[in-house]
Amino acid sequence: MMHVPTDQELQLRAMLDASQEAILTFDAQGWVIDANAAAERLFRFGHLELKGARVVNLITELRDDLPYFIDQIHQHAANHQTLSLDTFIHTSNAQAVPVQLTLRLLPNNVSTSNERFVALFSDRSKELALQEQLREALQGLGLKKPDTATVFHTRNYLKERFNEVKALALASAPQACVAVACINIDRFKRVNELLGYDAGDHAITAIGQRIDAFLRRESDANGWDVGMCRMSGDEFALVLISEYPFVGLADWCKRLQRCLGEPLETHNQRFVFSLSAGVASGTLVNAEFEALLTDSEMSMRAVKMRGGNDCLIYTAKDGQSSRPRTTEHNVILGMERKQFQPFFQPKVCSDTGQILGFEALLRWQHPERGLIPLGEFLPVLESSSLMLDVGLQIFEQVVTTMAQWQAKGVHLPVSFNVSNGELLSEHFRASLSRLVKLAGVSPDQIYLEITETVLANLGGTGEDIFTELQQAGFRLSVDDFGVGTSSLSRLSSIPLREIKVDRSFISDVTNSSRDLELLRGIVNLAKSLGLEVVIEGVESPQQLSIAKSLGHLSIQGFCYSRAVNPLQAFELIERQPFAIH
Repeated sequence: MMHVPTDQELQLRAMLDASQEAILTFDAQGWVIDANAAAERLFRFGHLELKGARVVNLITELRDDLPYFIDQIHQHAANHQTLSLDTFIHTSNAQAVPVQLTLRLLPNNVSTSNERFVALFSDRSKELALQEQLREALQGLGLKKPDTATVFHTRNYLKERFNEVKALALASAPQACVAVACINIDRFKRVNELLGYDAGDHAITAIGQRIDAFLRRESDANGWDVGMCRMSGDEFALVLISEYPFVGLADWCKRLQRCLGEPLETHNQRFVFSLSAGVASGTLVNAEFEALLTDSEMSMRAVKMRGGNDCLIYTAKDGQSSRPRTTEHNVILGMERKQFQPFFQPKVCSDTGQILGFEALLRWQHPERGLIPLGEFLPVLESSSLMLDVGLQIFEQVVTTMAQWQAKGVHLPVSFNVSNGELLSEHFRASLSRLVKLAGVSPDQIYLEITETVLANLGGTGEDIFTELQQAGFRLSVDDFGVGTSSLSRLSSIPLREIKVDRSFISDVTNSSRDLELLRGIVNLAKSLGLEVVIEGVESPQQLSIAKSLGHLSIQGFCYSRAVNPLQAFELIERQPFAIH
């Protein structure tokens, strides 16, 4: 039967056609529903290309946390306001265009599951033309790229250069952005312990040179100014300055991890290093070097606390948090008021589109601020004993939700992330068994997700813990597989049920046949070991097509759904299956 447009749809279509401003409409998952001719001209895409695209791939500001902005749209709508911000959009020819973006909720939605949003764009290119000319006149006056002879600049040197560039930006490039990364080489002390300090000095110099070469490549590829200094024996600080907002800092960290993950030889011994990194970013003219360094170092320490070999992005804006800083006191209040909640992201069968299970993800639903970004409070949790308490509070909510679903006839497993500290806590492990028993949920419906770095750090103790958890009935899963040093053959000695392939693999395969073959090899070997396979971070239709080509497995990512609250998750269950093509 032919679809008859509703009055609302006809009014919206008339508004789109009449407007000289670029307009997109999109749904709560970020899929573009419609676009007008002005949007086609601005983005340089055809109408059909825009329809079905994802706004997170088109708009810089929405990439890191679309749920946060959707929550902000709702809050503004409740006050009869629209949400406006300056950002950049990405056109079909990969050009970043500065725009003023206005977001609002489309009124008269029938239900929250069918919400529609409107995005209006005002091109700011002409407005910024003068600033661009000034910026070009000052090219070359930014941070000096490090060279081999001076690879170990001091902290004071880097701070002085930072302040010089900031002074220039005040007059010429107010839109310039800065990121500060604090990195620690995991378990570097073993070089000194095995071979002595001369070998350690040689190794840290080689690592510094490798970071130097990496920064040069990234600078040339992205047009960034870069700088670095050595903070202590095995720690470095890196500074990145860009003309435009950074895109993909997490992917940048993954590339740095891979660079340092290549074997390094010193004194006839080969070592493989991993790194722990924290990154803080903001607008250069409003940034303070020490504040960004403190935020990035705090995030790095949080990574170390949970086992290392990872990167945590601190999400403060403009070099200082535009939202109140999160403290342990705030976290304790949030716990007492039950503000920490699990959100659920589905794992979907590649063959049928049926939901095979969910991953429970930690969210902080603040009554005034809405969803607080994870990077703002996770470092506080992981640098204190509060992580154990919050973890158990979330787990209790997860099994309670599962019990409610089971009462309605839905029996789906749920994955739950556990950290290094949680695994080592006998109280935490015993509490998991106690809580599933109280809820009446079978423990074999729970997948406990552990990163491969945690597996490596726990050593022999870990095998005893994993055996204990398996005997208690829980299933074990390795998260973010492929970015650490573990091999699947090594993992075969551990009672695993599942591996989750790190999202960096699916994000890279669209541009590299080599990465596709590597991904295919990981999937096939995992299946040969009898392991279930989940491909994480699948966002675009192209990535979905590639994931489906790998055979029977589970797919998790924005291509199907973001993480949603328990009620919305149950709506997904009722509406399944998802479209499989």
